[in-house]
Amino acid sequence: MAHTERRFAEAARLGFTAVIAPERSPEPPAGLTVWRAGDIREALRLAGVSMPSGSHHADDSF
Repeated sequence: MAHTERRFAEAARLGFTAVIAPERSPEPPAGLTVWRAGDIREALRLAGVSMPSGSHHADDSF
């Protein structure tokens, strides 16, 4: 994700307290929690989105 630090700062400024980001993203600013995901499927799971069974793509990574 490009400009991750800037995106984290903007999320915090807008009042978000948690974000979902790739596993290798930098540390967030104080007060912002990062839920790290290895691929898009995991990010959707962290967001509470359930995927229909059988819906899989060979390359569902970030």
